[in-house]
Amino acid sequence: MIIDGILLPTALENASAETKEMWVTREKLKQEMDTHPERRMLITNDRGEDLFIDCKSSITVMKKSIEKHCLPTENIEYVEVMIEKGKQKRTFLQKTYIAKISFLSRTLSDAIGVDKSVNILDLKELEIVEMLGKFYTIEEVFKTIREDWGYDILMPQLMRWASKHKDVIEKKRADYILRNKDFRIATETGRLEVLNSQLFYWQQQFDKKHTESQTNLIMKILEQARREVKGTELHLTVDGKIDINATVHAAGNVVDISRKLPINMLIIGMVAAKTGQNPLVLMTQLASSYYANVNGFNGNITGQEEINSPVSLIKSYNWDELREKNKQQQEVRNNIHDIVEIVDNEEKTQARYSKDKLLKSLKKLEDKINK
Repeated sequence: MIIDGILLPTALENASAETKEMWVTREKLKQEMDTHPERRMLITNDRGEDLFIDCKSSITVMKKSIEKHCLPTENIEYVEVMIEKGKQKRTFLQKTYIAKISFLSRTLSDAIGVDKSVNILDLKELEIVEMLGKFYTIEEVFKTIREDWGYDILMPQLMRWASKHKDVIEKKRADYILRNKDFRIATETGRLEVLNSQLFYWQQQFDKKHTESQTNLIMKILEQARREVKGTELHLTVDGKIDINATVHAAGNVVDISRKLPINMLIIGMVAAKTGQNPLVLMTQLASSYYANVNGFNGNITGQEEINSPVSLIKSYNWDELREKNKQQQEVRNNIHDIVEIVDNEEKTQARYSKDKLLKSLKKLEDKINK
């Protein structure tokens, strides 16, 4: 459906006339802003390279883009003039278009939220697919739609919609995984730079006013930085900042050393660390064990060594001979039939006393163990 030259989404075809009118008004403002001369600004650096700056962006983003394109340069005044010109264009767009578009978007969201004839999932298809493509859970998307956007939907409705658009979502997720390496925080150095800026800021706050919460936050930043470099040492500069180069270099040295260690020693080291044992003791035992010559702790293993397994030794025993020896030993034990009888009464009394004393000692020991 087209109204005043604006294509209306299919989801809004059954919406109220007021909702349709707000949608058309907002889209016209967007089109007018996109084609307005103040929307973009051309800058040229000393090398003669041109760059168009989007003045709809925030002033901070524009400033960084201008400085990145023009600096270093001797013409600092040109950079300052272009930054000021960009601010003026941004102010004009904000008053003329951006503020009005934002107001209409909020009003439109409220109107659509109570309009049961509008399928909000189809209307917000791009935003919802984008969130699910970034591995947001169904629960998180559901909460965003209801609480942040203000639309009334049911969880089963969202789940059916997500299942229907499964192919598009899977493709978005695949692209997102391939794209994650472009983020600064995807690298160890980038994460340390973020932590470094946070540490510097909170140290300044701590110098102004000492509080326990700021102390705990600084300690957490240092602990997180230690985890990033996967070690127990964290290098700081003289002013208390994290020395990123030294820290990353130290972590790199640890990795290089680990690559040069034999794999069996790494395994023994991890086992010893988990069990609380001395790794030297474990390696000594392996070096002096029955399989010492073939377990990698006594010389190089070529794969041609002959392993004498204890199983082969057992198989080589003469079992008939062992059976005969065992039979003879049993006969010797069974021939002991002599029974010693005590005839003297005094010896009987002494034997009975010794027996009772021994039984009492055993009884005490048993009670002590049970306690």
